[in-house]
Amino acid sequence: MVETAAHMVEHVFPAVAVRPWVVVFPKRLRYFLDRDADCLKRVAGIAMGEVQRATAGASTSTAAASRSGGCCLCTALAGR
Repeated sequence: MVETAAHMVEHVFPAVAVRPWVVVFPKRLRYFLDRDADCLKRVAGIAMGEVQRATAGASTSTAAASRSGGCCLCTALAGR
């Protein structure tokens, strides 16, 4: 995972401020997320949408967000 994180920071993320979020799910839910890729996709989409919605108001008020268009980049990594 260290290599993946380094690659994301060095090559994928644009040269703007990045606010990392870590979403952790209960162990009972992790079993289903590990076994069912469609379930993981749906739950990750919901989680990323909520993070984007929660941060939209704060990020659009900053000068950096105004210059970058105020977009939100989401990346999901499932650690196993």
